[in-house]
Amino acid sequence: MSVHLLISLINRKLQKMPIETTKWVLVAGTGRYKLSEAENWASKEIGKAIAGKEYGLVVGGWQGVDYVVAQAFADELRRKGKPLSDYLIQVVPEGKYPEFKGGHIVYVEPGLREWTESVRYADAIILIGGLGGTYETYQFAAQEQKPVFPIYDTGGDAVAAYNDILTHWNLLPIKGIQQEEFENRLRRKIQSEADAGYVVDEAIQLITQYLKQEEQFIEATRNRIFISYSHRDTKWLLKLRTILKPLEWKMGLNIWDDTAIEAGQRWKEEIQAALDTTKVAIFLVSPNFLASDFIKHNELPPLLQKAAEKQVTILWIHVSACLYDVTSLKDYQAAHDISRPLDRLRPSMQNEVLVEISKNVRKAIE
Repeated sequence: MSVHLLISLINRKLQKMPIETTKWVLVAGTGRYKLSEAENWASKEIGKAIAGKEYGLVVGGWQGVDYVVAQAFADELRRKGKPLSDYLIQVVPEGKYPEFKGGHIVYVEPGLREWTESVRYADAIILIGGLGGTYETYQFAAQEQKPVFPIYDTGGDAVAAYNDILTHWNLLPIKGIQQEEFENRLRRKIQSEADAGYVVDEAIQLITQYLKQEEQFIEATRNRIFISYSHRDTKWLLKLRTILKPLEWKMGLNIWDDTAIEAGQRWKEEIQAALDTTKVAIFLVSPNFLASDFIKHNELPPLLQKAAEKQVTILWIHVSACLYDVTSLKDYQAAHDISRPLDRLRPSMQNEVLVEISKNVRKAIE
């Protein structure tokens, strides 16, 4: 076993991992000792600004941008009295020491993982200049749907990535950010240290804006309930939504059905997005439900797969007598006593059963 590999294995065991409660910004850029003035100014300002927000910093341990950013970041954290090892991750190939000595070192196999691993740790990416490898970092980030913020006037790969982001903006917009403000804030001249500070401040504001939007999205979908039903059973959907309304208010539930799709939206994409973020799925089971080709081929398979992986809880409601027992639904928990379908009960009893169902929904969410 090589000395470097042995050291890396020891480090992995002994070094505590950085804190998990902060957001992490990857900075990638020119990996040579001599930087342009714009690259140097931007790197220093980026390091200070990320530390000022108490975000974590991810770099690749190279000379140039990585070193300058990490040094400025460490200096600012020291002034704030924060431990560097909690806020700095350096992703370094086996057998190599990072140019900047400090932070939490993550060793990876040389090659592709140097870029993919650093992107994996990041919530957002900033690009400063670059000589080819920085553009590859952008490409990996785009594949992982991580937002990238190139400082345009630092040149090189940052310019190429910036232009590519705008070219594909309609297909891959950055959540919570308008294309016009992305252009206006990042494409500014850097002719002095003060200019660099201004552009960096704009970039950090965009990142903060994105992260806030992302947090709101995660919070909104954390308790998402997906209701699958046949449009011929809409009256039962309305009854269920009415009973669930107090829980919706009290627990901040995000209850989704296809009535949430507005005119002009691509409905298949909207349904897929809702399926991807569902915690509890409710099926309104009836002959109409079981006869629906769309439900059978588009809604049931991903939900049943997620249920098998314990990512989704399935509750189903016996709306009307049907052949549910010859389907896979028989293997899943019903939300009530299915011996009598809802449509065989008088209205007052229907409400009692729907209240029982809502209690089971609450248990599933909690």
